[in-house]
Amino acid sequence: TPNYLESFPYEEFRNLSDVSKILKIIEYYKFLISNLANEQTGGIGFANFDSDVQYLFNRLNINENETNLEVLKASLERFIEWVNFSRTRYSRECYYVSLNLGLEKGNIGRFVTKTILEYLISSNGDIIRPNVIFKVKREKNSNSEFVNNDLFMLAMSCTAKKMIPTYLLCDSDTNIEYDPFKISVMGCRTRVVSNINGSFGSIGRGNVAYVS
Repeated sequence: TPNYLESFPYEEFRNLSDVSKILKIIEYYKFLISNLANEQTGGIGFANFDSDVQYLFNRLNINENETNLEVLKASLERFIEWVNFSRTRYSRECYYVSLNLGLEKGNIGRFVTKTILEYLISSNGDIIRPNVIFKVKREKNSNSEFVNNDLFMLAMSCTAKKMIPTYLLCDSDTNIEYDPFKISVMGCRTRVVSNINGSFGSIGRGNVAYVS
């Protein structure tokens, strides 16, 4: 689970247009995935995909206008297709990518989650990636009075059709004590949070740390 925001090349974005910034954000995800995937076995997970994009929109001063949302939507859809159909890993494999999302309440983060889920629902049987993990948390999305409950409902509709997303129950006995933004799942079952030496959390932890 790479620390995407820590490694992000912010200075390269200083003088770009909003459209170029959006395109470059998604291209950086692809750059990071392709580099890591050819240096290690296993997959790559992002702990808070929706929140990270929201943060970058804010930090890079990208406007939330209709044009930029259209560019973001198209970029996310092309990113999903790239994850499914690229064969640049060892010249024969697709990348195995997991996106954890569902907690971000900001407009952009919600738009990211909605776009991904709707695209998966509308896509044909060839689109089976990325693995999406929807984080379920009280006061975020689990009940109808919470702002992201509509996304939770959409996620369950998507699961009924595509078998993704799967769900990370942040209020379970094993997770309740942890900050839900610091927990993530890689693949369908791997989650590391506790740590003997260092702070807890999944972000910045490599495959060697994971135990099934």
